Amino acid sequence: MRIITRKLHRAFAELDAYTDDQCRQYLKNIRQKKLRFSLRLILLPLLVTLLYFSIIPMAFAFCMDQLVASKAVDMGRDIVFYPILLTFLGIWWIGSGVVALLSRDILLGGELRELLNNQLQITRCRNCSYSLIGQQPIDGKLRCPECGTPTTLELLGITEDDLIPPA
Repeated sequence: MRIITRKLHRAFAELDAYTDDQCRQYLKNIRQKKLRFSLRLILLPLLVTLLYFSIIPMAFAFCMDQLVASKAVDMGRDIVFYPILLTFLGIWWIGSGVVALLSRDILLGGELRELLNNQLQITRCRNCSYSLIGQQPIDGKLRCPECGTPTTLELLGITEDDLIPPA
């Protein structure tokens, strides 16, 4: 998956102490566990692309009508018409691919950001909300370094992989 121009894991202060490789592995673990197939990840980018695919030709037709009405272009007979048409078709086809990819990336990035935020919320101490990421569990038990409250991985509903980004 691509998320254009940013490292998603750097938006979360809890992961600042870890390397990019550790954070990528952590995100991969979260995705494998919790990112389910969702129709909206397919249908929304498709819908956006279809809207783009239909709106742009209407705008082109309107512009061409205005040019023909003002007698600036004689459609089909004027040498200026064909370069305009070819330029439009190129922008239209390339643009539809860009729109599809960008809308997919934005949607996947949002879904992953939501999953990561939810994961970071459940790895907090139930008493003081201190992040337990990076703590070493002993026999499935943890002690909050901030308030000293004991808890278990089972009680939090997490595994060791959820607490410690792999090295």
